[in-house]
Amino acid sequence: MAERAAADAAGFSVDAQVSQTTEADTNSRLSPLDEGALFGSRTNVQLQALARTPRTAWSIDTGFNAQGFVGPGDNDGLNRIDPRFGSGYRFTLPRFEAGADLSFSSRATAFEQIEDSGLTEGDATQFILGLGADAKMDLDARNSLSFDLSGGITRFSEAADDLFPTSTIRGNATWRRSFSERTSGDINFGIQRFTTDNEEDTRSISLDLSAGMRTELTPRASMDFGAGVVVTRSVEDTDGASIEPGVIGDLGFRYRIARTSLEATVSQSVEPSALGELQNRTAAGLSLVHQMTPRAQLGFSAQYSLQLSVDDDGLGTDRNFVSVSPTYSVALTRDTSLNLGYAFRFADQDTGSATSHQVFLRISRAFSLLR
Repeated sequence: MAERAAADAAGFSVDAQVSQTTEADTNSRLSPLDEGALFGSRTNVQLQALARTPRTAWSIDTGFNAQGFVGPGDNDGLNRIDPRFGSGYRFTLPRFEAGADLSFSSRATAFEQIEDSGLTEGDATQFILGLGADAKMDLDARNSLSFDLSGGITRFSEAADDLFPTSTIRGNATWRRSFSERTSGDINFGIQRFTTDNEEDTRSISLDLSAGMRTELTPRASMDFGAGVVVTRSVEDTDGASIEPGVIGDLGFRYRIARTSLEATVSQSVEPSALGELQNRTAAGLSLVHQMTPRAQLGFSAQYSLQLSVDDDGLGTDRNFVSVSPTYSVALTRDTSLNLGYAFRFADQDTGSATSHQVFLRISRAFSLLR
């Protein structure tokens, strides 16, 4: 039956999605310098072509984000067009599947650095190239093995003290076992090499080992959790080698009753930052969605994150971040939706703290161009 379903899905399709967001923000960059309010819009266009056969799937994704802002705030670097591109391929057999993907994107990045005149800000474009491959094999009805390998390169259009070009390679091996229809567990081993083109020419290798479990507590509630250890060895031309042990883990809980669903998550990880440093990251999130009618829903989300540099070095890298956002969404038609929301953001880092209030209105439309 699975092979027949795959055969029915064979073919070629082209889909598109367009969204237009109008927003006002008291501090769009979330800058400690509090540069003033901005008003503007963002246009997001995405196009996906998908070719399927009973055993293969090949997709091409492309699009761009165009934005423009006006107002008393600093809009340098915000009026821009950022393209993106991605492609993926998957091959499936009854007990084996594998895939590969490629992605490229660019985005605006604001940075801070200390000069003779004091704290200043700058703008740059961040270019991100990603590659990945994965494979999964079912050993029997309860056990499976999976492997994945990914790599990323990050570069910047400007040279600054706070922007570091980076290269990352990561591999994972995971064993999963299903204990029952409601409970499964896994053991994961990962290795990551991270290089930073900074003054110290930092090279880091991280090894991590973790175990996790996922269980359906009741028909309405489910939980997943995991814990492990990570050891990072960093080598710098100026300071030599250092070894930093750490703890990684995650906890998630989901509950649904009638027309309301709740999700809460907590995680601890070691990962590269957007500006090119290896960081310890602690995060917590809460999401609440209430379906008012078949077409309309109310949402609420809250997030907290703490980022600390692994080597406790660098400017503006240690950061606390909090966001709270209520939203209202309604489906105007089958393919068109409207979202209205407010977001409060707060950041506290080495160079100071910042607060932002944002209101936005977003209209999205999906198109089926070819079936």
